Amino acid sequence: MANCITLSIKLKIYLPKFLNQDSMTRHNFWFFMLGITLAIFFRPQFAKAQNDLLKVAESLQKSEGKVTAYYPASIERQAKSIQDLLGKAVDYYNKKLGIDFPISVVLFGPEEYARYTKEKFGKADQYNEFLPFVASGPPKVMCLPAMGGSALDSLTQMALRNSPSLKKLNLSIPEISQRFTALVGLHELGHQYIGELEICQAVHWFQEMMANFIADAFLTDVSPSDALLWQVVMEAYETNLKPSNRTFSGIHNGNQENYVWWQGNITLIAHEMYKKYGLDFLEELRKLSNVKIFHEDDLSFIIALDQIAPGFEQWAEKYGHITNNDKIQMDSVSKRVQEETRNAIAENMPNIYTSVYSNVWEKGNISYNKAVMNFLKDFETNSFKRDDLLAEYIELSFQGVNDFFEKSSAIVKLKEIRSGFYNLKIRLQSVIPLKSADSHEDWVFVYGSMITTQENGTVKSIDFFHQFRINKEGKISLIKQYEFVSK
Repeated sequence: MANCITLSIKLKIYLPKFLNQDSMTRHNFWFFMLGITLAIFFRPQFAKAQNDLLKVAESLQKSEGKVTAYYPASIERQAKSIQDLLGKAVDYYNKKLGIDFPISVVLFGPEEYARYTKEKFGKADQYNEFLPFVASGPPKVMCLPAMGGSALDSLTQMALRNSPSLKKLNLSIPEISQRFTALVGLHELGHQYIGELEICQAVHWFQEMMANFIADAFLTDVSPSDALLWQVVMEAYETNLKPSNRTFSGIHNGNQENYVWWQGNITLIAHEMYKKYGLDFLEELRKLSNVKIFHEDDLSFIIALDQIAPGFEQWAEKYGHITNNDKIQMDSVSKRVQEETRNAIAENMPNIYTSVYSNVWEKGNISYNKAVMNFLKDFETNSFKRDDLLAEYIELSFQGVNDFFEKSSAIVKLKEIRSGFYNLKIRLQSVIPLKSADSHEDWVFVYGSMITTQENGTVKSIDFFHQFRINKEGKISLIKQYEFVSK
């Protein structure tokens, strides 16, 4: 029930492309560096998570089709039903949105989920912690619980026990829960279509809302009986589950019950938007895709959305998503945001591409250059004595390494990477401190060369480009390296 940014409460899968080329001319390199400096898309990158998922999936039964399905042999009938549902949805979305991409669905029971989480995290998680998720690939893969007892199943059944709307459905609570789990696959599809449409998803609750909007479109237009079941369950979530945090940051700030309550609540506004505007709502959103005026915070975002489709601020007030202090803050920026939003709509997507991470760059803190160069010197000398340069948790993205590490584990991994170089010398061409003003993050970009001696005694020069993200404490929290071998 989540996106490629945060999927379940625990599982976090980020799967973009990782550049890996053996060679590139210096001329082309400079064009690449210019582009990456101005419009780079920064997101955590976990190719390993994708491999872990597919590794377990490939041990299961497989059914080819418009949506390829992987499943335990004991649930073949259920798996084929889910595959058929998703195949019909793909046909619908392809026709309505003009977008076609391959996607697979993986169905896990307790045994398969334990194998996957042990492969991914080193420790098997309990099945009662499992919420659906999707990996954006390539290839795109969604993962759904196949049997009772998952977190989704347990929370669905708990919410339905006190639902007066049950009489609308001629099914038992376990049957409703099982069918609803299949319908969540439409939500996971929704994440992928919204991404392909390049619609801004600046805040988490909106990412989830738009995935439910896409699901709602198919259900409303194609499957009224499933649409009714979908609404009954989502209303039961909103009514009978207890959120621990209703403010906008609260969707990812609480337990699983809190997260699932949010799914029910945002479906209310998603359904209202589809009833009022249909898929035309997507086109209105696309007009704002290249303008980040409403990326500043949830409150500005709500103001901007209300210019496109009135009703968001009223919904936010009704369900306690904004406080009295929030209203005061909104009043102070409302005129500016409304005006800039109207101007953005009038411009009607002036840019060809959407800069998802940042549109506003400025000169960064030059003192961060020293921290980065000290780190590179430690890497060159293989000493790593200045561990105070690193954050407590750090993301490393080198060839063959894409993951988060605690500081001590990160140093071990860096030493392992360093061991692949003999008699290393680093020469820097440029060190560039930058700040993303709209995403509020500091970076240092570095271009240089690594000169190392190979086993046969020849010297090899490797051009590299590094990205360093600096956290609020001035510590390095991400290192990503691109290599270009000179020939």
